[in-house]
Amino acid sequence: MSNELSRRQFLAGATAFALGSAVFGLPRRAFADDAQAGSAIVILHTNDVHCAVGEADEKGATPLGYSALASYVADRKGVFGNGNVTLVDAGDAVQGNVMGTLTQGQALVDIMNATGYDYVIPGNHEFDYGMPQFNHLVGSASATYLSCNFTDKRPEVPTLMFTPYAIQAYPLAGGGTARVAFVGVTTPATLTASSPKSFWRSDDDHTCVYGFCEDDTGTALAAAVQNAADQARAAGADYVVLLAHLGQDGSPDIWRSDALAKRCRGIDVIIDGHSHQEYAQVKQDAEGKNVIITQTGTQFSSVGQVVINPDSGTISASTPAFEAMLLREARKSGDPAYVQEATFGRDAGVQATINEKVADVEAQTGTVIGASEVDLYAFEDDDYTWAVRAHETNLGDFVTDAYLYYATNAGVMADIAFVNGGGVRANLNRGNVTKGDLINVNPFNNQLCYTSVSGQDLLDALELSASSLPESNGDFLQVSEGLEFVIRTDIDSP
Repeated sequence: MSNELSRRQFLAGATAFALGSAVFGLPRRAFADDAQAGSAIVILHTNDVHCAVGEADEKGATPLGYSALASYVADRKGVFGNGNVTLVDAGDAVQGNVMGTLTQGQALVDIMNATGYDYVIPGNHEFDYGMPQFNHLVGSASATYLSCNFTDKRPEVPTLMFTPYAIQAYPLAGGGTARVAFVGVTTPATLTASSPKSFWRSDDDHTCVYGFCEDDTGTALAAAVQNAADQARAAGADYVVLLAHLGQDGSPDIWRSDALAKRCRGIDVIIDGHSHQEYAQVKQDAEGKNVIITQTGTQFSSVGQVVINPDSGTISASTPAFEAMLLREARKSGDPAYVQEATFGRDAGVQATINEKVADVEAQTGTVIGASEVDLYAFEDDDYTWAVRAHETNLGDFVTDAYLYYATNAGVMADIAFVNGGGVRANLNRGNVTKGDLINVNPFNNQLCYTSVSGQDLLDALELSASSLPESNGDFLQVSEGLEFVIRTDIDSP
């Protein structure tokens, strides 16, 4: 397999922009300006954490995680006031590595409860364990789940599974309150981006009984969001913040967050997720008014901060909110990617919960079952640039060759095997390999399937998998020995 485009070069501009900010009427320095305290509303946000709770890594360093986040939330409350700080998550928290897989997401909900989240929305991977477990996780969560488009289609009139919005009142320095509505929305691509089986009536009846306002134009999704925003405004909301698991790069065009912003009105901020990008953008809505769209990457690469200042009428967003802390720690450790002894510390209670969950996992998965002589990679440069979603990698080769080996030894006359790059989720470092390491590589409990296909079907699948290049896409196929193909990015896909 070959691809002449340089992924690293393609992302260079995006990386520089991701560390910038979006603001209505404020200079850059205002993002860390504690002089805003008094009337300012601070919304701290995460997305696509994918079980990266913040345990020590193979380098012995402790990355950002929930205990550092909890400490930072406490710091912000000390500056802005307890009633002026809210913590939210934009989905895909409970699936992504061995901790999520072994506990079916429960360990992550327990850690998020300890951290003190206020509002959350389901991402597509919240449904990976099936609807009964999803409902159990929701029931055990302290945070309020929101969604304006997740529906149960079994009643004659489809009904929402969650309340579409919640309004939070924040005290103003001069008296009175400012009211912010949080509206939830999850990508309709969830019906296929999670296991479709999760939404079937039964194993025997494959009728889809849940929906996400999906259609071929995006009209239904925009209408659901607009209806919730209008209702929130009518109920007295001064600001509307959309908690969205929609994404941009690699997401269907009709359901992207920036496309939705252009079709709606009355939304001030979109806190986004799903596409694993870092950005703080300003876009225009259906009436030409500014909307901030912001996302924090994946696996705690950053934490976002939105500041609404009712006194000045300004709204700002920056990513990461941990920027000042990281810069201070870089002077101590020489490595800005990690927090060794965070200025804001680590919340002892949250860290104790994390340590307990990590110990439980290691007791079940720490057995060494093999070794690798080389590093096998899914992402590059420790910055979660997903190589497996853009070009061939040695880990993709290993996974698919393992599938083919298993099939052959099970008596199946298989010629080739492939896996979508979005299903390969962790690097394997050279040295000993444990059961937990392999679960981290393929954490989704997908079943290995055997099927016969025509040559044209296979060609169509490969064409579809490469159609998003040079953008990375979870549909990109890694293939086993027995299949080679060349990608011509200078020729458009049909």
